[in-house]
Amino acid sequence: MDRSARNARPCSRQFSYRCGLDADVPVEDGRNRGRLGLAIRAADQLFLFEFKLGRTEGSSVALAQLWQLDYAAKYRHLGVLVHLVSVEFTTATENVEVIESALA
Repeated sequence: MDRSARNARPCSRQFSYRCGLDADVPVEDGRNRGRLGLAIRAADQLFLFEFKLGRTEGSSVALAQLWQLDYAAKYRHLGVLVHLVSVEFTTATENVEVIESALA
């Protein structure tokens, strides 16, 4: 199975989860420096998610990308608590391998 087909399954699950939330869930946030996987605003908190398939042992690519591209900058003016959340899947099993979070 090629990489685009493997990426489609986690994305479709993500979309299903979005529909079930009682929260403000904007579409994928595209910018000239990349795209944020998911943003969820619930009450006075904002959760910024980045999803990666194909985790390399010992690395945390998704969380590093959230920091490096400073996705939180766009939302700081809202005055809400911003959480960065990275979710990384293994290629072989497509299961969640690591979930990490930090305050922005």
